[in-house]
Amino acid sequence: MFSESAPNVRSPLPSDRPGSDLYDSRHDEQRRFPCGMGGRPYLSPPKSAHGYRTVPIHPVLAERLDEWRAVQANQLFAKGLGPQYMFTNSELGPWFPSGITHHWRQDVKRALAEGRVSTYGHLHMIRHWYGTQLFAVGTDLPTARAQMGHHSATFTANVYGHADPRRAREAGEKVGALLWSR
Repeated sequence: MFSESAPNVRSPLPSDRPGSDLYDSRHDEQRRFPCGMGGRPYLSPPKSAHGYRTVPIHPVLAERLDEWRAVQANQLFAKGLGPQYMFTNSELGPWFPSGITHHWRQDVKRALAEGRVSTYGHLHMIRHWYGTQLFAVGTDLPTARAQMGHHSATFTANVYGHADPRRAREAGEKVGALLWSR
């Protein structure tokens, strides 16, 4: 579970100490797109102001990301480069979205073959899983909307707030307890 003191993941901003910039909020407004001069990605603001958000992460994940940033900082320093993106390609440049999808497919196929997962899932399904889990653990609608970066809570509820048999049973038990526990 997330604790009240769970760190927030934000895009890194270069600093004078390698690995120290993981949680700097000054770059979390940027999104990468796969087009531009020569097909290179470029940075631009999110689609709306609701795209500016801070997502709490589990402390163990924050620790792993800090460890990665330290490793990455050494790799970048060895190549004479300063801090770059959180995740880089093999040449320490920005990942192209198609490259991320390619590696995701390879990893999922390997996980299927090893029996670690039972079905194939597209990368975007992780976003849907996260939104659905926000509701499954009882997150209130305004918080879920903000976490997903949606303009409308109605949209968030329609996409991610679908019925769940376990939650329906729990709701029935809670309302029944109100009626019959006197």
